[in-house]
Amino acid sequence: MQFARNHPEITIVGIGAGTAVNGDSLDGALNFVQNHGATLANMRMLYDVSFRSWQSFGVTTQPWSIGFDDEGNRLFSQPGRIDLASVSAAFG
Repeated sequence: MQFARNHPEITIVGIGAGTAVNGDSLDGALNFVQNHGATLANMRMLYDVSFRSWQSFGVTTQPWSIGFDDEGNRLFSQPGRIDLASVSAAFG
């Protein structure tokens, strides 16, 4: 959330995925948004029970971060927690 606070010009999109079978749910995603303050104007949360969104981006675990420029070009895709210095450098 800190990156979103520091960079209001960048839209942050979180994609939750899964079903109750793997311990995930839409209610869990909504609770995450509230509990972690992911309610800033530049943040969006999507939820996909099919995992197709993760598959299309090659996401195999969480956390994972992917950065796109304003033209939709992928700047980076990496597993693990967001490294703020690397993300800031990628966005210039």
